Amino acid sequence: MNVCERRKLVFLHITKTAGVSIGEALGFGSKVSDAQHDVAMDAAERYADYLRLCFVRNPWARALSGFRYTRRMVEKGVVKSDPARLFIESRPTVDFRAFVADFLQGAEINRILHFRQQMVWIRRGQPQFIGRVERMDADVAALSRLLGEPLPVRRLNASAPGEALEDAYDDRTRAIVGRLYRDDVRFLNYRFPASGVDGGDTDG
Repeated sequence: MNVCERRKLVFLHITKTAGVSIGEALGFGSKVSDAQHDVAMDAAERYADYLRLCFVRNPWARALSGFRYTRRMVEKGVVKSDPARLFIESRPTVDFRAFVADFLQGAEINRILHFRQQMVWIRRGQPQFIGRVERMDADVAALSRLLGEPLPVRRLNASAPGEALEDAYDDRTRAIVGRLYRDDVRFLNYRFPASGVDGGDTDG
């Protein structure tokens, strides 16, 4: 959790939602540790008079981005004790559909940082401002007006664009991810994206 006492600001850094770029623009730097993703159970109460904010992303796009990021870390030899990375390390040729069917649907996703439901952050932090990756420019501009300061956002820690979501998903994979992230889908009012949406590895 990123806290600025001077500005009375809390940034809830949800993984794979351009959080590195947003965090840097807010003055929290571009180097992010896993601990900065954590949100205290009493965060909303502890920082009741602070502006609490986060950015969210379409769950289907975020799951694919999480897979690509995880595979990239395994290829770099950064495995740690992450269950998703250990699975991909054991099956280096696994594709996204098989990863979802053979691993993700049976995993405790809220214990795996890059596949955790976004609602974990939202329930704990109860943000008053929720921006969306899909309308990044407009929501950053709105946040800038709210804070009364410019927010120059650079695109950091992101890979080259990947295949479109409709190519990565089949009906079964789409249904599994929708079920795993149904709370995100319902609360944030998301649906499977229209054709042509990229599932690239967005930063953070």
